Amino acid sequence: MSSLRLPTCTARLTPIFADSNDRDGRHVISVHGRSPELGAVEIQLSHRPQLLLPRSAVLPASLPAARYRREESALRSPQGVPLDQVSAATFGELRSAVDALKAVNIPFWEAEVKSHERLFMELGLGEGVALRGKPELHDGRLLFKNPSLAPARVDSELRLASLDIENGVTIDHLFSIAVHITGCGPERRKVFVLAPDPSALKSEDYEAHPDEASLLAAFLKWFAAEDPDVIIGWYVIGHDLRYLQERCDKNYMDFSLGRSGRKPVLSEIPGVGHFCTLPGRVVLDGLPLFREAGYVFPDYKLETVSRHLLGEGKEIDHTEDKVAEIERMFRDDKPALCRYNLQDCVLVTKLFREYGMLDYVKARCRSTGLQPGSIGIGGAALDSLLLPRLHRRGIAAPPAPEGKGNAATRPCRSRAGVYDRVVDIECPALAAEILRSFAIEPPAVQDGPPMLAPLLEKLVSARETALARGLEPVRRASERSLAQIADAFLSPAQRHQSPAVQSVFSNALRSFHAAAEAAAKELDAALEAFDEERLFFRLGKNSPDDIQAFTAELSRRIGEQLSRDRGVATPAPFLRPVALHPRVLLLPRKDDSQLRWAALAPDGSLLWDGIEFTTDAWSPLALQFQRQLVTAVLRGDSAERFTLDFLQQVRFGHHDALLAYRRKLRDADERAKVPPPHLVAARALGRSFGHISYVMTLSGPVPLEKQPQDPDYKHYIEEQISPIADAVLALDDLSVDALTGARQMKLF
Repeated sequence: MSSLRLPTCTARLTPIFADSNDRDGRHVISVHGRSPELGAVEIQLSHRPQLLLPRSAVLPASLPAARYRREESALRSPQGVPLDQVSAATFGELRSAVDALKAVNIPFWEAEVKSHERLFMELGLGEGVALRGKPELHDGRLLFKNPSLAPARVDSELRLASLDIENGVTIDHLFSIAVHITGCGPERRKVFVLAPDPSALKSEDYEAHPDEASLLAAFLKWFAAEDPDVIIGWYVIGHDLRYLQERCDKNYMDFSLGRSGRKPVLSEIPGVGHFCTLPGRVVLDGLPLFREAGYVFPDYKLETVSRHLLGEGKEIDHTEDKVAEIERMFRDDKPALCRYNLQDCVLVTKLFREYGMLDYVKARCRSTGLQPGSIGIGGAALDSLLLPRLHRRGIAAPPAPEGKGNAATRPCRSRAGVYDRVVDIECPALAAEILRSFAIEPPAVQDGPPMLAPLLEKLVSARETALARGLEPVRRASERSLAQIADAFLSPAQRHQSPAVQSVFSNALRSFHAAAEAAAKELDAALEAFDEERLFFRLGKNSPDDIQAFTAELSRRIGEQLSRDRGVATPAPFLRPVALHPRVLLLPRKDDSQLRWAALAPDGSLLWDGIEFTTDAWSPLALQFQRQLVTAVLRGDSAERFTLDFLQQVRFGHHDALLAYRRKLRDADERAKVPPPHLVAARALGRSFGHISYVMTLSGPVPLEKQPQDPDYKHYIEEQISPIADAVLALDDLSVDALTGARQMKLF
């Protein structure tokens, strides 16, 4: 596409996305962002990727000298060896140099630092960019090639697109795509729906398309014209974007959702989450983002979170079978489907707006120096903060360790039982507080002025300011960044760790808990349980009833104890009182690293963490039993009596409506030597994808659609009820087997 060159100008920019790659025999850094003065802006910088090697080393003869540039560097290795900088025209050529150096055992440093990450950390561009150059009008936005750059504090308004799709389960089709656009211009609402008759939609916000290919093409064209900076949604990467990618592939189309028609790169790390690199834009998934920010809910479904935070939810939440209702709307009521689809988008927009999630993300960027799409990477955040400071001291970054090593000890203590009058105290980012309080530094700067402690102190100050001003998103962002940086620093897989540092940290953490225990005794309280970020104190008769006063006095005494032990003034880690629970149930597991507890809120609702079973391996029966059993124990009722009564109700069929499992069909199920029950049930319906609901009967798993009879109550008692009940009954040295066996004996 032709470009229109414009006069030299200056502007500020909030960076949104940055990457670096080889193009036409050269290496280019690309930065996309939003400027308050110029709107959407792209920056392209020519760059030579680089590494460091000993000045005495000779480059292998296999490397053509004309392709590499060698210059004397001001840096030394962490061991004091003088270094030279070697740069290449492309990243591919740098990788060839790395391979050649490895082949002849020549050490090197910082080859793994990506070019755009190096640019941001060395210039300090995380908060914003001031630029000056001659722009070109390209693809509808201004493009600056090799402008001058400097750090600047910028807070641009961003253009958001809340995205949600509806698709079938028994009907293998994309039904509709809804988008809610806000920021940087007028609000826009749009639904692209698969519908042969446009006249039935009756709204200019709804756009009908006769087939899936034309629907996808219209959506991508409209989306590119709207040109949002940020895509938000709920599980938007793991479901919506993944499904749209699959449908584009099926229709032989490019999923050109990024700027300049570039495609997203979707990935998944099992047990960690779903990730998306979207050139020119950033995707913020509400589900992991709210969890990262410290919000806790019984589950993280959009319905649950929106009801809890906004007091509103989905229109068909109370429908018994949501999938069937969505498919019915697709067949019979397209306008209702569009309304439902769009409502999800609007709910996510409201959650982000009313709970300041963009402010949270921007504060995380400021505190880590990273772009929005990278703030969750702990190692990147630590490098962004420490590497420039190491360089200013003339030290190259240590290489990342090849082995896994041993992580620093994170003690957790908990004894199963029920405890009365328990003060629940959070110590957010405790690991970072310990690093700061005990002045624990990277091995490379052990003999110089502190480097990590001032960074942590800055974040602690930001938290204090946010608390004083009521800036909740900034407070949460500061605490999250503190925790993230400490976790990365203490990880055995990161470059700044060492066994000595981890040993010092573990000893310091033990000193803190010992000081907390001693301070509690002075206040006639007992430290009953703790993990990395929580403390439970059981109050005595002479303890202060005011938890604010108790926590303040406890913190003061902990600080005094730590100062006495170390001989220097040592600030106590930040403590935040949460609640005074009349009763707390602790149910630790073997070799636990987190507290598992439950308590009743003042309104009688159940608070719990680490105890609840939430995976689809558990039936609604099990979940209801667990919730009611724990509630009964916290109210002082007999766990034995409740369990026996519930078992009798199960056997008499009083809970038959709660027996149906709902499981997702996966490719791995077909490869299993023994077909799992949900696959057996699905085969009875001729189904091979989506979800299946079934009941275990005396004849085996039967899909819910076939109206199963004769439930296998023994299965539900042994596999669902007993594991839950036994954990609680063990407090009285009982079990389900012991209870039911004793009852059977009474019949003889």
